[in-house]
Amino acid sequence: MIDDNLYKETFNTAINELSDLMEQREKLDDLREELSERITKVRRGVLALSPLVGEEPKSVENKYPHLFPDLIPSDIGLTDAVRKVLQSAGNHLTAVGVRTELKATGYDTDRYKNVLASIHTVLKRLVEGGEATTGSINDVTAYRWANKKTGNTFDPPPVPEIRAVNPKKPTIGSPSYVPPKGWISSIKAPIITPPKKEKE
Repeated sequence: MIDDNLYKETFNTAINELSDLMEQREKLDDLREELSERITKVRRGVLALSPLVGEEPKSVENKYPHLFPDLIPSDIGLTDAVRKVLQSAGNHLTAVGVRTELKATGYDTDRYKNVLASIHTVLKRLVEGGEATTGSINDVTAYRWANKKTGNTFDPPPVPEIRAVNPKKPTIGSPSYVPPKGWISSIKAPIITPPKKEKE
């Protein structure tokens, strides 16, 4: 019989590890935001310096696409910028995560007095309009781009066509296909019998 203390010890170990992992992730999130802010400033500096070295900002972006990926021009509205972030994310983002991604793409968030509150408002409107869906990350509301046609976050995979051996018979899944009567009850699970003991 397994000692109950072993379960408690394993449980407490798992709780401590989970706590440590979440703390590490929180630190990484903070570091990511700091790096995104610094990257945005350096990108702006590079583009501002480019004319002084005989380069056009656009040509610099084209020459170094890996350093300027998916830039969102600051002349578009916040709603469209948030749309682009959600569309390219592919997973759930909190409002803070959206702000971080906006900064990473070079979008000027400093022109908004309280950009986080504005992002919350935009996200709420996108959900109400069926353009985004909600989820949860560490008990914080998160958002994901939704399929405009169905409102789902993904398109269901197509059902593969199964052809009958006889082309004259209807295929499985077609409107005229009718499964044979009693086909479910005809499926029997194998009966496993224990080996007989030999007589001594």
